[in-house]
Amino acid sequence: MELLIGAAVSLIVQGLKQKATSQWQTLGILLVLSIATAGLYCTLIAVGYWETIANILVTAGAFYAFVLQRFESKAE
Repeated sequence: MELLIGAAVSLIVQGLKQKATSQWQTLGILLVLSIATAGLYCTLIAVGYWETIANILVTAGAFYAFVLQRFESKAE
């Protein structure tokens, strides 16, 4: 799961690089974003909510992929 969080932060930083931000601004945003994400992740693990959130996201993604997407394609 840590790899997914790291990939998400990397994608956000790539988006920031395409905007008109300086190198120091991008570095500062990356530092704040990394600390906030790590703190949230550690808090969710410590209180035991991480597994629940992961299960909800996986179930919602599977429901969308297998059910809702089929109805959307037939409606067009």
